[in-house]
Amino acid sequence: IGAELTMRDVLVVVVAPLKGSPAEKAGLLPEDVIAAVDEKDVDGETLNQVVQRIRGPKGTTVKLTVVREGETDPLKFTIVRDDIHVPSVETKVLKSASGSVGYIALNQFGDTAIEEVEEALESLRDEDLAGIILDLRFNGGGYLDGAVALTSLFLKQGKVVSVQRRGKEPDHHYVYGRPAFPDIPLVVLINQGSASASEIVAGALQDHKRATVVGKKSFGKGTVQEVLDLPGGGSLRVTTAQWLLPSGRNLGKEGVDPDIE
Repeated sequence: IGAELTMRDVLVVVVAPLKGSPAEKAGLLPEDVIAAVDEKDVDGETLNQVVQRIRGPKGTTVKLTVVREGETDPLKFTIVRDDIHVPSVETKVLKSASGSVGYIALNQFGDTAIEEVEEALESLRDEDLAGIILDLRFNGGGYLDGAVALTSLFLKQGKVVSVQRRGKEPDHHYVYGRPAFPDIPLVVLINQGSASASEIVAGALQDHKRATVVGKKSFGKGTVQEVLDLPGGGSLRVTTAQWLLPSGRNLGKEGVDPDIE
């Protein structure tokens, strides 16, 4: 259906519906809690079990019962499954009376996402731009390397994030020092569907006062998980570390608050 899900306190929570997906079109929102699939409760099921029940052949339907904050009664959605094709990067130039602004939407941290952003920035280089908007709304994140690489495109120097493990000194990750646009005015858009690597980028650029962050408070996924294989074909997913922004903010506990809501 095109939705990124996570397990939070034994609840299956929507991180973000993917752009243009059946989930987005049906009206699923970040922070929605999935209570039932096809009228059958998900209590006691793992995230993978719930995902497998939601998935199915293209063109078939799945019924989701959702608990949403602020709603008295559960909401019911009937969603038609489809093939999911999400472009990693979308680029355009926005014209206004005060000048042209480059707009880059990064919808997901795919394998080629950073290269695509670099190409998008290169295509904007000949434009007389007053600034750039980096749109990370509904971006559920990805690998740490992607967050460091994306931040490095806009920041000359400084720490991006620290990985804090129990009983050990934190590992610090810094920008590469080869920014494509180190000085141009920058706005980063986030919302409650911006998570993980997206939050690292927004938070790091905010801490270094390199960008103004606009939108809604981010999802707050600041942990690192590792999967350990067990005898008999099982596996154990363990949280092994947490992400700290340059200011020391714990992403998992605080998320990123926008400068302008």
